[in-house]
Amino acid sequence: MPTEPPRVVTIGVYRDRHADRTVAMMSYHLAPGVEHGARYIPDRPLLRARHEAEIARLERLVAEHQRAGHVVYAVGDSNFDSLRLAGLTSAWEGREHRPGTIGAGTRKLDDVHGPGPASRVTLLTTPSDHKAVVATRTD
Repeated sequence: MPTEPPRVVTIGVYRDRHADRTVAMMSYHLAPGVEHGARYIPDRPLLRARHEAEIARLERLVAEHQRAGHVVYAVGDSNFDSLRLAGLTSAWEGREHRPGTIGAGTRKLDDVHGPGPASRVTLLTTPSDHKAVVATRTD
């Protein structure tokens, strides 16, 4: 039986035309308002529990698709600074002090997680308060 997904996640599985593999793309948007400065806000325990449960479900989905033989990418807005997902590598790995995706500081709520490190990360300005992340990987 499939794992219950986070409240908002879209998963597509595609055949790679250039390599003999399938790729699972997961797009997520996790519960907002849970953190400040990469720490959970202490007076929001129910929201923290919801957010942690969403992360755990997303990590289970990543693992399920990896066990099925897919190359997995998980992209989206975690609403938590510098979130890391088990089994994948954040595009921000080694770039922790670079400008972030929201505001003028280094907060990185948005990410492109994949099977290995990103060779390049570019931020694009959007009409949103978040910048879009473009990650280049050699895989």
